[in-house]
Amino acid sequence: MQYGDGNPQKCQPVRSLPKYVNKLVKIGFWDDEQAGDEVKMRQLWYTLLRNETTTQIVKKLYEDFFKVMTLPSDSDVLSFGHLVQLRSPCLTAYNGQRGLVLSITLSEGDIEVCPLPIRGTYVTASPQKDPCVRNTFQILPVDPATSGDTVKTNDRFLLRTVGCGNSTPLYVEAEPTRWGDPQHPANLPVIRLTSRLTNYCWWYASQRRQRGDPPPKEGVPIKVREDLVIRLAMNNQTLTVEKDRLYGTFFGNEYGVTIHNRNGRIDLVYPESIWEFVTGSS
Repeated sequence: MQYGDGNPQKCQPVRSLPKYVNKLVKIGFWDDEQAGDEVKMRQLWYTLLRNETTTQIVKKLYEDFFKVMTLPSDSDVLSFGHLVQLRSPCLTAYNGQRGLVLSITLSEGDIEVCPLPIRGTYVTASPQKDPCVRNTFQILPVDPATSGDTVKTNDRFLLRTVGCGNSTPLYVEAEPTRWGDPQHPANLPVIRLTSRLTNYCWWYASQRRQRGDPPPKEGVPIKVREDLVIRLAMNNQTLTVEKDRLYGTFFGNEYGVTIHNRNGRIDLVYPESIWEFVTGSS
């Protein structure tokens, strides 16, 4: 719509006021403009506040998850109660870096909903190996009576997080298979954190066995950086890095972790199923 006195040469552009206009019309246009400005201002303040809040969340998240952890390095043998990293030494990450480490993670959509590890938080294999809260666990016995003792092959143990921010410590669990899970189309068990101690949190380690080797011995003290196979005590399935399944997380691309026996055989061990406990900073 255009305003003017009917002379095409004197017609004004759309939304501009004519030279002479009723006072009430002027007030009406002023109210419309004020209302529009208020809406724009509210949207601007909301955007600024949201960005500031997100920045604060991200900063706090990094402070919590990447808090440096000091690992004990005065012993060559693993003991219950130690803070440890669980590394996969035989794999090369997408960035060319050798070795992956078991880590807790968050997706980008989680940071504003709940920027802390909670029950159901995923566990991945990350190329970020510096000891910090997200990749350091405390190894605990299933039987509290053996606390402080040396960890031996076939001993049942738990992997507990060291706490992140205000979150309570959680346990690494192999979640039972859920067919049709959109987060895991391969229908393999998912490794997550849980606050409930169940049989799906019980793990044990056995020595790596090469083809033709005799069966591994039980009750042998586990050495730091010794090649091991980590199995779920519930079904003897092997903790395995999904080297062909890369997930985008808030911390970058990381590999999925599951449990299964390749080709259904418990006696065959592949590089993605070999782990080592690390109790030093290197």
